[in-house]
Formats: sequence, structure tokens, C-alpha cells
Amino acid sequence: MYLWRSRAVDGSPLEYGLPYEDLYFVTNEDEPKTLNAWFVKQRGFKHCPTLIFFHGNAGNIGDRLQNIYGLYENVQCNIFIVDYRGYGRSEDAKPDEDGLLADAKASLMYLWERPDIDRGQLFVFGRSLGGAVAIGLSAMEGCSEKIRGVILENTFTGLADMTEALWSPLGLIKQYFKDQWNSLDKIDRITCPLLFVSGLADELCPPEMMQRLFDKATKSTVKHMVRFPYGTHNETWCEGGYYQHILLFMKKLYLDKKESEAARNRQIRN
Repeated sequence: MYLWRSRAVDGSPLEYGLPYEDLYFVTNEDEPKTLNAWFVKQRGFKHCPTLIFFHGNAGNIGDRLQNIYGLYENVQCNIFIVDYRGYGRSEDAKPDEDGLLADAKASLMYLWERPDIDRGQLFVFGRSLGGAVAIGLSAMEGCSEKIRGVILENTFTGLADMTEALWSPLGLIKQYFKDQWNSLDKIDRITCPLLFVSGLADELCPPEMMQRLFDKATKSTVKHMVRFPYGTHNETWCEGGYYQHILLFMKKLYLDKKESEAARNRQIRN
């Protein structure tokens, strides 16, 4: 799979007046890789949800600043956006599937081990390739229970399907890619809540792939699909109501958690 990665990071959250930490952390592998991330923090960040943002295959974290600002202002969450290996200021290494999933797990574990955030409100977001990364992470044993919810935007069912979608004659060789980034086979292992954000004007990933993933996610405790008729592959976040749907998803899960805790407390008292 060809990745349009970029090493030069242009800008920083300070350009948008956003408080942040410029972080470096390592993966847990035989040959650990050093990754770079921005942790954009709300003023009362210790009590806010934290969104782990896995971006698409082009560019790097610097290309997502406007989207980060929108999430910060409208969803009022912390945003932890990481560059995969070989991207931006992260260590230069081959960004293959195993590597990117190791990067994703390292991101989750880094936040899980921080004592100054609410670990009960860790959300994972993935767009395009980042959606496949998010699905792979959430399907891993020992990871799903650490994730409060997953948001998938304009992602694909698998590399084999994408090969044919990009150019139909390539369908003749798609069987050679059937085991690569096979999100359709992984998504039914995810038990945590799922929000699917689908731009119906997506010119790269056919929206039907999002529907197939939604239908296959049979073990998720909560799942919801929101569709934007004019949402394109990389600009669905510009559509009206986009941030409100993410905010409502997070709020619902927060209130559900508080209600469950209150019910348990009543049972203990009785």
C-alpha cells in the first residue's frame, strides 16, 4: 500500500491559540520506535474526554490543525494526535500494517498510563487509513475495554476492496491483498460503542464500504451511523452538524456511564 507521507510538519497548535504538549514516546516492540504527538488540552483537561486522532495516509499531524481546532472548540475534548512511524517528526521506519498498529497501541497505552487524565473517557477516532488503524487497535485483545468509544470516518473495508474501487481492472489481482488491512474481518470483534461518520460524496472510499462495516459490527454495545450527503473524503468535517454528532455521541456515553454508576451505588446501599 503506497502511503503519501510527509516529513515536514508545518505549523503548530499555538497558531490557533491552543494549549498543547509536544510529546515523544516509544512503542513496545523488539526494536522500539520513537513517535511524535501533540496533546491539545482543554483548560480543565483532567475532567474532559480525550480523543486519540489517527489521521489518513497523506501528510502528517500538521495538516489537521483546522480540524483539531474545530474539535477543541465544538466538542470540548482533549485531542491526542500522533504521527505514525515514517511520518512527520516520528522515527523514520517502514509504516506497514503491523507497525502502524504498534504505533496505535503505544498511543493508547501512553494515555492509559497518564495519571492526570480521565481514563474512563478515552475515545479513538480514525479517518480513511486512520479508520483501519482504529479498527485494528479496538479489535486487539486487552485494548477494547480501555476505549470508551470509537469514531470511524470515511474508511474502507479492506485493501483488496480499495484496490478494485480505485481502478476496476485491479480487481483481477485483489486476491493478493485480501489479508491486508482487512477491517471487515476485524470489526465484529469490537465490543465498545461505535459512531460511523459517512460522507456520501466520498470520491475515494465508496460509502457502501461504511455501510458494510456498520452491518458487520454485530458485537458493539452501541452503534450509530450519521450520513452527510455532501461530505467528501477529506472534508466531511466541514459539513454542518459534524461536530455536534461527535459531541452527542460522547455525551450519551458519559451519561450512560454515570447512570450505571448511580444504579450500582443504589444496589450497594440497598
